[in-house]
Amino acid sequence: MHERLTLPVTGMSCAACAARTEKNLNRAPGVSSANVNFATKQATIEYDPTATATPDLVEVIRKTGFDTAGVASVVLHVQGDAVGAAKKVPGVTGATQEGDRLTVEFVGSTVQGAGIASALKKAGVPAHVLEEEEQEDWEKAAREIEYRDLFKRFIVAAVLSLPVLLMAMLPHVLGDTHVIHNLMETPLMGWVQLILTTPVMVYSGGQFFRAAWSSFRHHAAEMNTLVALGTGAAYVYSAAAVLFPGFVSPYTMNPPVYFEAAAVIIALVVLGRLLEARARARTGDAIRSLVGMQPKTARVLRNGVEEDVQIDQ
Repeated sequence: MHERLTLPVTGMSCAACAARTEKNLNRAPGVSSANVNFATKQATIEYDPTATATPDLVEVIRKTGFDTAGVASVVLHVQGDAVGAAKKVPGVTGATQEGDRLTVEFVGSTVQGAGIASALKKAGVPAHVLEEEEQEDWEKAAREIEYRDLFKRFIVAAVLSLPVLLMAMLPHVLGDTHVIHNLMETPLMGWVQLILTTPVMVYSGGQFFRAAWSSFRHHAAEMNTLVALGTGAAYVYSAAAVLFPGFVSPYTMNPPVYFEAAAVIIALVVLGRLLEARARARTGDAIRSLVGMQPKTARVLRNGVEEDVQIDQ
């Protein structure tokens, strides 16, 4: 009998990331099929619970270079050894037991404490919930954190990139005879552009270089690799031209620089991710509104008696 599990995946930045994660999950022992949706940032996995478990699947995602979000915990009163049975419950990432108290960590979007207690009872381990971490909308919280972080990175990139762009473009627009052209062509302007561009590369663009390095370590390439290589090459060459002009170009002490290319590209890519995050959040809110309309309880007939039970039981 196969189980189906949906895990949130964090850190993906393009469809290639989702494809790589999906390929690695499909190769994992016990997995019959896996689908990773980049738009929803979720992995839907069908697997044999006798051959693998949620912690193993989470580890596959982490080894690919990404992670899962929304880990919660619940404490249950159990009778007998319940760790092995708890780890087999879909969505459970870890379990520890001290006496009759079982602490279970699980992905909050896949299962709840009552569902874990019910699964343990079916496995022959009497259990009931003692205390449960207050649940929140993990996916919504993660999206809000991502949006705020991208917004700050974009503001920094936009504010610092604009003067760098003007310094690079004004000499071409005003012409060779204009006084501003002569000012912009001085070595001092190269130092100013270096100072303004460095925070954009480190703070706003740092995410691209970290993700590109992670992909490189896992023998893969994706969009972050492209952005990191392009902007990194422009920045490193331009910095060398400012710091060591005679080495870069022995024929002139003021070689051309391309700081504006690196800074503006990073600003635009961050803006694209910011707009994507906002659109994804709105879509998620609409889907949650629809899910919220489903019944929370079900009426079950047991031994001729009707009773209301929670859906997750």
